[in-house]
Amino acid sequence: MKTYSTTAIALIATIAPIAAQDLVLSSGEISTSIQVDSIMIPLGAEVVLLKGASLRASERITIDGYLRGTSIASSAPDLDQVHPRDVETDAPAIELIAGESIQIGPTGRVVGGVGASLDQWDSRSFDKLIGGQGGDIFLSAPVVWIDGAVEGGQGGDGARGGSGGSGGSIWLEGEGLKTGLGTANAGLIGGPGGQGGLGRQFGDGRPRDRPRTLTRRGRSWWRCTPARTSVA
Repeated sequence: MKTYSTTAIALIATIAPIAAQDLVLSSGEISTSIQVDSIMIPLGAEVVLLKGASLRASERITIDGYLRGTSIASSAPDLDQVHPRDVETDAPAIELIAGESIQIGPTGRVVGGVGASLDQWDSRSFDKLIGGQGGDIFLSAPVVWIDGAVEGGQGGDGARGGSGGSGGSIWLEGEGLKTGLGTANAGLIGGPGGQGGLGRQFGDGRPRDRPRTLTRRGRSWWRCTPARTSVA
C-alpha cells in the first residue's frame, strides 16, 4: 500500500486521474475528488476535505484517524464587494462513496464543518440573517461499519435578530449498517444548531427585534436502498 501526502494527491488529481491503487492519507487538506481502489486515514492523521472534494473507492474506505469538513470563516464580508444575502455561510458536505465497505474504526472520527457565525456582523445590512448550516455527512457503501463517531457539523450563530443555523445531518445509503462499542461516543450524532442573534437596542434599551433561537439538531438518516457500487 502506497502512502501519499494529501498535498501530493490534490496536485496529481488536478493534472490527471489517479491510477488504480491503495492510498494512505497523511495529515493535510484535500482540494479535489479522489477515486482509487481503497483509501485509509490512519491513526494520528487529520485530513480536511475542502469544498468540492470527495473520497471515492472501488473497494474500501477505512478511517482510523480524523476526517473533518471545511468550516466557514465567520469574518464579515466587504459590503462593497458582495450583497449580504449572497454571502456563503453554509459548511460544505463530506461525501464518502465505496464499492464494498466504509469502516470507521474505534479511533476514527468524521466531523462536519462548522457553519459561519454572524453574531459579530454588526452592520444593519446583515440583520435577521440565519447562521450558516453545519456540514452534512453522506456515506454510501453496501456495508457501513461504525465503531467510532460520525458527527454532523455545528450550525453557526445568527446575526442580529436572526435564527441560528441548523446542525449538519448524517445520510447513509446502503444495505447494511453495523455499529460497535469501540468508543464511548460511537455512533451517529447530528450536529448542534447555532444560537439565535440578539435583537438591536434603541433609546430606552428595549430590544427592537425579538431574538429568535433555532437550536435544531441535525438528523441521522438511514435509507435501506442499494448502495452505489459504481464510483465513476
